[in-house]
Amino acid sequence: MSEPHLLSLIWSTSKNKAKAILEMNEVAFLHEVNAASEGVCGKIVEADRRYSLPVFQQVVSSLHPCPGAVLIGDTARTIHPLAGFGVNLGIEDVRSLETRVLAGAGGLSGWARQRQLRSRMMTTLMWSFERLWGARGAYALTARNSGVKWYNEFSA
Repeated sequence: MSEPHLLSLIWSTSKNKAKAILEMNEVAFLHEVNAASEGVCGKIVEADRRYSLPVFQQVVSSLHPCPGAVLIGDTARTIHPLAGFGVNLGIEDVRSLETRVLAGAGGLSGWARQRQLRSRMMTTLMWSFERLWGARGAYALTARNSGVKWYNEFSA
């Protein structure tokens, strides 16, 4: 966001919890969002409109459905936006297609199998992240928070 004190927040939760959140008054909502964010965003004191969108994941059965055609990016898969990997997978599709096929390193069928596997791996990873983030036990919270801390320090 261009404004330093504004943020856009995506909150992944169950359908029932989302319905309850949408129905909360402003005070209850701010309390809930501050508790759920564990202070990572600072104290949220005001919120604009809330929206609820169903989120699902899927991968097409074949990224090479017919001769001379391939599916890439969002036409090949829908991935949970939890970590923002969707666009990255699309870029990987293009780069690997260019490297493998256009450079003469293999055919479309081999490329499609490789990208299908990568797509399935990433949707499984996002499913695992979603479950870990939804867990509320002490061990799950410790594992999640330690992993995020390690990642932040490693990627800095």
